[in-house]
Amino acid sequence: MIEARRHLLKVAGAAFLGTMGSMMSAAWSQSRYPSKVIKTVVPFPPGTSPDAIARVWAHAMGRHLGGTIIIDNRPGATSVIGTQAVATAPADGYTLLYTVQNTFSINPFVFPSLPYKPSDFVPVSQICGVPMVLITGAGSGINSFQEMVQRARKRPESMNFASLGIGQSTHVAMVRLMRSIGIEMTHVPYKDGGVGDVMGGAVDVSFESSTVALPLIQAGKLRALAVSSATRLELLPEVYTLPELVPNFAAADSWQGLFVRNGTPSDVVATLVAASQSVTGSEEFQRRLRESSLIPVGNTPAEFAKVLEQESRAFQQLVRENNIRVQ
Repeated sequence: MIEARRHLLKVAGAAFLGTMGSMMSAAWSQSRYPSKVIKTVVPFPPGTSPDAIARVWAHAMGRHLGGTIIIDNRPGATSVIGTQAVATAPADGYTLLYTVQNTFSINPFVFPSLPYKPSDFVPVSQICGVPMVLITGAGSGINSFQEMVQRARKRPESMNFASLGIGQSTHVAMVRLMRSIGIEMTHVPYKDGGVGDVMGGAVDVSFESSTVALPLIQAGKLRALAVSSATRLELLPEVYTLPELVPNFAAADSWQGLFVRNGTPSDVVATLVAASQSVTGSEEFQRRLRESSLIPVGNTPAEFAKVLEQESRAFQQLVRENNIRVQ
């Protein structure tokens, strides 16, 4: 009888441990991240620079995480539409935001109201820096930065500049430059940035991202007058930086970066940080960025948050002093 009881206890114990093991295994399987497809919202159209780099990044991230990451393009309203879509999604790490400088460093100060707050999001990592190139048409007769400044001082009413629109980074960057060197030019906003009219001579100058400007410069359709970075670009080594040309002018690059909803579990954020840093640190990804004159970064959430804080402070003051508003 005693032996029978012992046998029953052993069987019951084994069954209990087996059941518990199955339950723990199932729980681990359910909590493992990612356990389903991750959607990354890019608030710009397909084919744009953020979209192109996000797709390269997402493919590499999928390999690192052992899952699938898809790109969901939600363009419109200076990234507001796509950002709002992520702000209202569950904070579970399955809806990410891949965006640019305007979203958090400029939009909050130029729009009268927004359907999101910067505090709705947590920075994961800055993927890359995006140098801005000050450009003019190849036939404009403006052969250097100094010539542009001289012409603007002599005939300010005849000089104009293009941008992606009021409150866009290319507009704000030009306002900052004009205030730094004491010149005035007329603003001509375009939905596409106006690079075609700069090439054609209808507009004198503009800031354009290196990804757009570089092929046109190499094709002889545009002339580079300066770059916004702290150091010269590898593919434009003869072009001066604005910090070289303008005393006390800090670098003015834009950026592309990754964000999640505030409230996303810390272990999920940590997983995304580690995987993204592995991607941005890889030789293959860095080569892809440099081919487009982009600067690999891959910083930590704390480092990225510091960048956002410094930018926001500077842009808020610039926007207020120059009354830049999106109606």
